[in-house]
Amino acid sequence: MSAVTDHERPSGADPGDERFLIVCTGRDGSTLLSAILAAAGANFGEPEKQDWDPRAGAYESWTAARASAHYNRFIDLNEDSFLSRWMRLKRRYHRIWAKALAKRYFSRVHFAKIGAAHRFPQLVRLVGFRPVIVLLYRDYHTQFASAFVRKPFSYDELVDKYFSTLATGLISLSLYGGCILRYEEVIDPDARDWANRLGEACRIPPERLLQARAAILKRTGAVEEANPYVMDDARLDGLMARLDELRPLRHVAGRLGERV
Repeated sequence: MSAVTDHERPSGADPGDERFLIVCTGRDGSTLLSAILAAAGANFGEPEKQDWDPRAGAYESWTAARASAHYNRFIDLNEDSFLSRWMRLKRRYHRIWAKALAKRYFSRVHFAKIGAAHRFPQLVRLVGFRPVIVLLYRDYHTQFASAFVRKPFSYDELVDKYFSTLATGLISLSLYGGCILRYEEVIDPDARDWANRLGEACRIPPERLLQARAAILKRTGAVEEANPYVMDDARLDGLMARLDELRPLRHVAGRLGERV
């Protein structure tokens, strides 16, 4: 299980080729984390935001979203001998645009918040960069309530999205390496280990991350309140327990992650 051992990075790995991808469910502090990273010097391709709408978030990229959409269409148009010539051309069209947009975007940007776009790391690898996964999660009891305010999905829909995004994110983490963060530790003023893990994965001094966190929390006053109204789910409890178990460990890229 090379993804959680203490091996060195693959020989010849060029830090300049790494692109850091925040994988998350949404409504889990991803904008706060992006703001902390940006304040600590991370390049998201836009100026650091001093304020943002908590209902809508920030640091989403239109170019990255378009590249992801084209790549999804390319994958969904399954390469098959029964595809018509037109559909094969359409598939090629989406692949060309996905690669062009991703290449242009990541030629100037090193960090991206990609949410649940589980195919995106493969696209990043396809255009010649090394994806590094920052897998962010939040207790589903509070995440569900926040997500429901934004978009009133049913409980079952919320469960499925939470499980699929984070379980798939773990697969990406095993392939490409990175770190796991929990929202509750990021907003805990006494917690420091998250900054060490994030700093090592993203090559940012932990002290800069901690200073940025302190300044931003002073402005935003982010707090976490328990929500006893959201029903427990055994599958999600198991997933959170697994994430909690893996969170302190160092995650390095596996050999399969070198394949495109």
